[in-house]
Amino acid sequence: NSSLASAILSMHLAATTLGLAFQWVSATAGSFMEPQLKNMLCIPEPLRIYYMVVVGYPLTFPRPKYLRKLEDIVHWEKYDKAKLRSDEQIKRFIIKLRRT
Repeated sequence: NSSLASAILSMHLAATTLGLAFQWVSATAGSFMEPQLKNMLCIPEPLRIYYMVVVGYPLTFPRPKYLRKLEDIVHWEKYDKAKLRSDEQIKRFIIKLRRT
């Protein structure tokens, strides 16, 4: 299964690079979902569904994510205690990001 996970990660990265939307669909191998998917997609009985992904062109694009400056997060030679943030500081930071 880890080989499949790595393959899906590579597909996800490739699709994103091409401007495509990519979504892993969970619970496809379960005893409830797999027979329904096999029937809907005409997949013969000896074959198994391990993972399923959806790839396509997105209707909308997410806002660019906020990235902190590298100098704020990279530590050289040793841990820089001045860069340490408390849980409360992190919560305030996230709340502030969500408001913008």
